[in-house]
Amino acid sequence: MKVRAKVSAHVEPIPGEEYRYWAESDVWGTPPYLVDLIAAFGMGVCTCRDYDIAKRKLRKEGETDPIIASCKHIRRARLFWASQELIRRAAAMPAKEVEE
Repeated sequence: MKVRAKVSAHVEPIPGEEYRYWAESDVWGTPPYLVDLIAAFGMGVCTCRDYDIAKRKLRKEGETDPIIASCKHIRRARLFWASQELIRRAAAMPAKEVEE
């Protein structure tokens, strides 16, 4: 049975290093992985084993889809970045009424 990875894993920006994050591992006691979203022409890189073994190989074989050729830590860091960017942009816009 495949266990679904948690979606709320912690992603922490690295102060002073834009687009670089520490992404929490799903394995208790494992140090966080370093994710650089801008590296590899914006495809991102990660220090996890899955990226190093599987995803890097896919890229060398020509895979250009950033979802397929990215580990879960890169995807989580992208989601974190996108969420923060949307909040930042929304704060700079005139207020709009939103139905809840």
